[in-house]
Amino acid sequence: MQDALNAVAEDAAKLTGNSDRNTRIKVRVHDKHSFQVAKEPVDLRFVEQLADSEQTAALAQMVRYCLEKGLPRSLHRTGNGCHTLKSL
Repeated sequence: MQDALNAVAEDAAKLTGNSDRNTRIKVRVHDKHSFQVAKEPVDLRFVEQLADSEQTAALAQMVRYCLEKGLPRSLHRTGNGCHTLKSL
């Protein structure tokens, strides 16, 4: 899943323009086990905690938000490798 998110982050970085239509990242939820962000599929078949497609949709929107805000490139880790809430 990390490879897919990295690919999506690269695609998001390539988006340019001033209008929302040019800069927004599209999200499509297929079912409980998969979604697509910026034309990159994300497979969740091995995530047993998901109960329905609404949870998958929420996860997809969180990924989209993080990519739009540039969070994959701007995260700071603590000494133990965990992210702090303040760093997000």
